Amino acid sequence: MSDIVAVEKVAVVVLAAGGATRFASPDSGESGDNLTSWLGKESVLSRSTSAAVEAGFPVNLIITNPQRDYAEVDTALTRTPNRNWAEGLATSLWKAVAVLHQTDVDVLVFTAGNQPLITSQVFRRLVATHRNTGAGLVTATYEGRSGTPILVARELWSEVTGLVGDFGLDALVTIGETQLVECGDIASDAAVVTAADLRSVGDTVAYTP
Repeated sequence: MSDIVAVEKVAVVVLAAGGATRFASPDSGESGDNLTSWLGKESVLSRSTSAAVEAGFPVNLIITNPQRDYAEVDTALTRTPNRNWAEGLATSLWKAVAVLHQTDVDVLVFTAGNQPLITSQVFRRLVATHRNTGAGLVTATYEGRSGTPILVARELWSEVTGLVGDFGLDALVTIGETQLVECGDIASDAAVVTAADLRSVGDTVAYTP
């Protein structure tokens, strides 16, 4: 069976509304933005959004911070600003659900804009698992460790809107019983939060065959 099954109602949501406070904090000794920092010939965010678009689903949404520059974002993504971004990640999840609730989308796949080593195959694998098992919550794992992206079917969206505050995207696994899918063979969920992370991920990119 193809990885892409009944994809017309699937949306990939890239969360990119954070403030990059840990990347350019006074303690870090660095300046700039984790999302617009370069990895090879692309920025961190460009790599992340390109994978979302390449997955082949017709709906692609990026939740943005009105105070940041997203010039390099693929035009195939619909930009949706989150003016309440400082109140935490939960507000970006709420924004995505609010925007897509009135559409015919019935599955959301949430991914973080600061994870440039996620590949398009990961999105396809999560969706295929949802279609084959009926699981409403599907989580990517890496060598057995839960990570992201995370797929959430419409029947669980009300649980998403019940989350409050700032937390890691993997907190979504608390809203229901999740189906785990190993993706360590096709990607890494390494995140660029600090300047040290950027150097580490950059080494991975440089030595990837």
